[in-house]
Amino acid sequence: MPIHKRDRNFQNIVSELDIKSIPTEYIQNIGLICRDGNRIQFKGDQIKEFPGTDLVEGLINFVEDNGQLPSPVIDVEIIIDYAKLEKDVNKMTKALLKDK
Repeated sequence: MPIHKRDRNFQNIVSELDIKSIPTEYIQNIGLICRDGNRIQFKGDQIKEFPGTDLVEGLINFVEDNGQLPSPVIDVEIIIDYAKLEKDVNKMTKALLKDK
């Protein structure tokens, strides 16, 4: 039986997954989108600075406790660090499939 290999990049494969949660180590950027079009960006260490162990709870507290926001937040955008995710998945897959 022939094996057919489709040319697929890593981002296409990940986009087909039903992701329930994202470890913070794979979040590259979080953007809060305000009603008036302003965006508030959090990157790298800023993401780790949210209080508590739950990032979503930290974002909610930031939005609710911050009277300095230009307008109400209407959406959240999460950018995944696909390069880091792909590197780690490749490393774990190679270790799993390694002939012992």
